[in-house]
Amino acid sequence: MMKLEKPTAKIKFGIDYFIQEQCDVLNMTNVSFLDKLAISNEQYHTIIESKEVITEEFATKLATLFTTSTHYWINIDQNYKDWLKKRIDNCLTN
Repeated sequence: MMKLEKPTAKIKFGIDYFIQEQCDVLNMTNVSFLDKLAISNEQYHTIIESKEVITEEFATKLATLFTTSTHYWINIDQNYKDWLKKRIDNCLTN
């Protein structure tokens, strides 16, 4: 009998994709988005490019701005970073 492997996503999107999607829905510019979060472009990229999961504080700011939950943003970020780490680990072992 053939053993089936659990399917894995070929590509996943990071939190920045979902942020941009929400901004597009609200017709919000990047400048307006950063102003509403009271952070600079540099701070934003530092947060997004970090290997650590976003902070609850940042997730709460996103949740408030986009009328979602804090956990929604943390889960997206955690799942993406876990997936990315596995892909990197697989590349290093193959």
